[in-house]
Amino acid sequence: MSEPDGIHVTSDERPQQCDLCGVVAELRPYGPRGECVCFDCGMRDEPSARLAFERRSQDPGSQPMRRLLDPER
Repeated sequence: MSEPDGIHVTSDERPQQCDLCGVVAELRPYGPRGECVCFDCGMRDEPSARLAFERRSQDPGSQPMRRLLDPER
């Protein structure tokens, strides 16, 4: 996902089976209920995917992601 200021957050992951459609691809945990989903399933409801991304970025357990979004933290 790209943020307005140009930050791109990525990590290498092995392809896995999408929890929604079953395709084998690189997944992210941005499904409607936190499922791991492929890009196509994640973008079916882009506002929800963005909300899941924001929630995850605010999770105290996601400190590396928070530092990417706000290096001052």
